[in-house]
Amino acid sequence: MEIVLENNGFFLHVKNKLFEAGNGNQKQSFHPEKIEAIKVGKGGQITTDAIFLALEHTIEIIFIDYFGNPKGRIWNNKFGSIATIRKKQVFFAQSSQAMFLISEFVIRKIQNQHSFLGQIIYSQIENPDKKILEKLNRMKVIERQIKQMIIDDIPPNPASLRGWEGTVARIYFETLSILLPKKYQFENRSGRHANDMFNATLNYLYGILYALVEGALIQAGIDPAVGIWHADEYNKPVLTYDFIEPYRVWADVVLVRLCLADALSEDSFIKNQKSIWLSGKGKQVVVRSMQQYLDEIVLQNKIYRSRKQHLKMEANSLAQKIMKFE
Repeated sequence: MEIVLENNGFFLHVKNKLFEAGNGNQKQSFHPEKIEAIKVGKGGQITTDAIFLALEHTIEIIFIDYFGNPKGRIWNNKFGSIATIRKKQVFFAQSSQAMFLISEFVIRKIQNQHSFLGQIIYSQIENPDKKILEKLNRMKVIERQIKQMIIDDIPPNPASLRGWEGTVARIYFETLSILLPKKYQFENRSGRHANDMFNATLNYLYGILYALVEGALIQAGIDPAVGIWHADEYNKPVLTYDFIEPYRVWADVVLVRLCLADALSEDSFIKNQKSIWLSGKGKQVVVRSMQQYLDEIVLQNKIYRSRKQHLKMEANSLAQKIMKFE
């Protein structure tokens, strides 16, 4: 469970060795053992007592911007892992083994996108349009191309892989927009300065995922700044952008469910002439839906865990791969 302090007046302090969060006269207590992370945005307030209680229970405190992206963290001074992981990580990131791993991430991303589109299509449309089916087939063709390179033991060129992934993403979002209720449809995917409700909400949901992925990598002892596929950038956790790819569909699923249920009203957004973004009310709806989805217990690799725990387990698995790298 996460505590989110994102609007003016929201506070977190300690009372009777419990976290107490609230806004004005509305207060709620939380046992530290039930909390995995605390997120603080502009306008939120947290006391030093609450910070020390979080450090004592190894709860990370994440400072987020208005769009949900992580801007900083407070973590205790225990690394929780051996430095050998980070020493080997640099060499692993430059290896063909790492590119094969990224290729598998991209394949999983395509498979997840294809499967999700199929679920929506066949739950809504008895006889899907031929053009939509052709788009799905095109996604599968590209997936097979990447798979063949792995079978042939040929490390995919990063630029080629970006091209394939970009083509699939374009097909995916074009098709997704068609399947949404008209008020949520969009012209194209926009990562910044969104001018429609869908992209504005999706950007915020991806921000939640970025924070989760970055935290999982750090806890596993991996340096998020040492990327494999995405080029190094100053002060950017580029490995987060690599690792997140198979999981992006989680945000897509949550948002499409909200759209199909028409759960986002006009006052869920703030608009000006150039862009649109979630209001405080909209964020509450989105954060609650995303947390419920991440906490849902699902079967993966023959293990039942919450989605959040599955992601953390994969980060630990990556750390083990790096440790064994020679």
